[in-house]
Amino acid sequence: PIPPTQPYTLCDEDQDGFTSFDLTTLIPDLLQGAVYTITFHETLSDAQLGSSPIDTTQLYDNINPFVQILYVRAVDP
Repeated sequence: PIPPTQPYTLCDEDQDGFTSFDLTTLIPDLLQGAVYTITFHETLSDAQLGSSPIDTTQLYDNINPFVQILYVRAVDP
């Protein structure tokens, strides 16, 4: 997988520091055609252990205002 070189940013229309993200839109750029199983996590330890993945079937609402760091786990099937 290819890590992004720029932050993923969205407009916060009401300027409260929170918005919804469609994390699946990031997957094609991460994979660049490679075949991996991608999961997103709120903590580094969750990503390393493969626990508590973020449900990407729904929009993700950030839990930290203005800046949210997420971790990506890539597993070779």
